[in-house]
Amino acid sequence: MSSSKKYQYPHISSVTKVSPTNEIYPSYELSVEVTVSGEGITQEIPVSRQIVLILDTSGSMGHEGRIIKMKEAATAIIDILQPAYDEVGIIIFNNNTTVNQFTNDFKQAKKIYRTIWGIWFH
Repeated sequence: MSSSKKYQYPHISSVTKVSPTNEIYPSYELSVEVTVSGEGITQEIPVSRQIVLILDTSGSMGHEGRIIKMKEAATAIIDILQPAYDEVGIIIFNNNTTVNQFTNDFKQAKKIYRTIWGIWFH
């Protein structure tokens, strides 16, 4: 997953010069000069994301290490998020559905699904 970025330029100006400045006819040559200049520092502005993880904790996930693979994938996704910009929501389903609100407290988000997996190791 790659992160999208926008750039903000504090001040950019351009100047256009056209010559000759008198009336132009189709057979005349025309010279156009464009000068672009910038002042200030270019700033990288991260784009915020809201990611929803939908996690299946039904009985079929207890086979062939599926629940462990799902945990690893969820952790990998959360680990690339940035708390200052991103949020994660977690929906857990089996016979019932639990919807957790968006949060940027990723340590708490990981606790939500880690406690569920404990039932598979008894």
